[in-house]
Amino acid sequence: MVKRTRQSDEKPAGPNINVVLRGLPDEATEDDIAKKLNQMNASIEEVSLIKSRETGESRKFAFVRFTSVGHAMQFVEKHKTFHMKDFRVRVDYSHKNNGSAEKEEWRCSACGKFNDIHRRVCIECKQSNIRNTQY
Repeated sequence: MVKRTRQSDEKPAGPNINVVLRGLPDEATEDDIAKKLNQMNASIEEVSLIKSRETGESRKFAFVRFTSVGHAMQFVEKHKTFHMKDFRVRVDYSHKNNGSAEKEEWRCSACGKFNDIHRRVCIECKQSNIRNTQY
């Protein structure tokens, strides 16, 4: 049996380029989230809404990649929470990149989605990462 740690047991993540939004409305899309953040003057590159593999339904949280660590820090300091369609959305730094400001990633040439360096194909459109297949 594998013991999973609860989010409340984890140490807070340090400032980094990725922010997590929790408590999103069920029907929120990546475009809805991006529009809301743009209205809040957030300087973002990408929104990744997390969905259930089995059902395809939203798991009510998303990762947001900001244009810089500085922009992410400004946003998190100003908006610990915000409201979206009557839902209180919580904002925090993501553990997605283990708290480091720099992370090796590649950007898909077909759809523009950022992918972890270990991925051979894009998580969004399944386009092959030509550079990664050469190793």
